[in-house]
Amino acid sequence: MAAHTTAAGKPAPPAGATAPRATVQAQAGAVTLRYLAGAPIQVVGPASHATYRFSREAPLQRIARADAEPLLASGYFRMEI
Repeated sequence: MAAHTTAAGKPAPPAGATAPRATVQAQAGAVTLRYLAGAPIQVVGPASHATYRFSREAPLQRIARADAEPLLASGYFRMEI
């Protein structure tokens, strides 16, 4: 079975892999959101398709700016400065 590659000729990440944190932060800036609920959740950014994991133990995450508005609209997040 041949490995899949990206356009740059690098091996493609396995299906379901998350975007590296540095990649997310470099995308048109990044913002910090605070998760306001307690149950752990995993959210896929609607614009970046990066996977973010929030929990009571890790409520703050840097996310791509393009993903912020829809997450804030959910009422489960607050922008941190």
